[in-house]
Amino acid sequence: MVPLPPLHLLPFFLLILLQTSLLASTDPLYHICSNLGNYSNTGQFDENYKTLATTLTSKAPPTGFAQGTVGKAQDLVNALALCRGDVPPADCKACVTDATTEVRKRCPYNKGGVIWYDFCELKYSNFDFFGIIDYENRVYLYNTQNVSGDTESFNVKVKKFLRELSGKASESGALYASGEEKIGEGEELYGLVQCTRDLSKEGCRKCLEGAIGEYGNCCDGRRGGRVIGGSCNFSSLSSQVPPTGFALDSTGQGEEVVNGLALCRGDIPSNDCKSCVVEASDEVRKRCEYNKGGVIWYDSCMFKYSNEKFFGTIDYGNRFYMWNLNNVSDVESFNMKTKELLSRLSAKASSSSKLYATEVEEIGEAEKLFGLVQCTRDLTKQQCKKCLDDAIGELNICCDGRRGGRVVGGSCNFRYELYPFFYSAN
Repeated sequence: MVPLPPLHLLPFFLLILLQTSLLASTDPLYHICSNLGNYSNTGQFDENYKTLATTLTSKAPPTGFAQGTVGKAQDLVNALALCRGDVPPADCKACVTDATTEVRKRCPYNKGGVIWYDFCELKYSNFDFFGIIDYENRVYLYNTQNVSGDTESFNVKVKKFLRELSGKASESGALYASGEEKIGEGEELYGLVQCTRDLSKEGCRKCLEGAIGEYGNCCDGRRGGRVIGGSCNFSSLSSQVPPTGFALDSTGQGEEVVNGLALCRGDIPSNDCKSCVVEASDEVRKRCEYNKGGVIWYDSCMFKYSNEKFFGTIDYGNRFYMWNLNNVSDVESFNMKTKELLSRLSAKASSSSKLYATEVEEIGEAEKLFGLVQCTRDLTKQQCKKCLDDAIGELNICCDGRRGGRVVGGSCNFRYELYPFFYSAN
């Protein structure tokens, strides 16, 4: 069987997260319209805005930032566009294009407004705001889940970490910094800070210090949080690095809720598990861009997210087959032995805490059969067995007489081969 990294991907619903990454949504995070005055959609201010919007859409993507001015007096338009420091130019352009259009819909006829997305921010005004810290336009967003354990200690670590990033950002040309830090056994903290580049380095530092100073108001003890403003922003996310090979979480509310799950193969070391989950969460974002649900599989892990609550429900929909192109000689006997092995493993796995089992069986002269089964740990033991038994029931459909095969699904999977493909218990 030829390994495919990733194995397969099925988009299923029409973004974000799991533990290690936030996926971008086409919907704005928030917007604010100013009360600086109104304009007519047939007047000069509107024409100037359209001209400047086109300029920003063109100039922002290469560097992630652009600002400009068009017009004068009552028809003067000042605007800037800022993309998140890690966003590729193509995604930056798409986001700024959306922002320039959407802010007009949400702030019709207003002579000032600001709109934020995961990937970018757009701000415009009749007032010359360049180089001035915007303390007025500020919004809090936070994870609805609290950290377990010592909240006070967690808050101290987060603020210290964000201040370190603030120092880095204010000294960089892009006024942007991100990083990760281990804050406990199997837990990491991810952070990002950024300023609009019309600010000086000192202005950036001052803006971020003010935002971080509001951490207690917005995000006290929360597993993730953001303060986003017209001049600077920060975000933090506490992430369980799966030391047990499994994690699930939910973030957001209403239509913006995201449920996520990560599962590593039961024999995979913690470091390899982490690497696989990080890669999976990033790759699914690329392959299911703007989708509100997706699942991706690798040899070492799987990653699944959706805006619908799927925890504790067997996923029968997202399932596919893989098989070795070569056949065995005695098909009937081999199929029977394979099914017997997998059925034993199903019983073993569904009785274990990890919902995982492997076994090696001699099936002929100098020939061994290797088997592995596993369920996601949001399932009960009974659900795990039901899921596996159903998957094993498809053995003849997928892998009749094949020297190796898999049924891979969103809730459980099995694999068998005539060669070793998993780490032994030793």
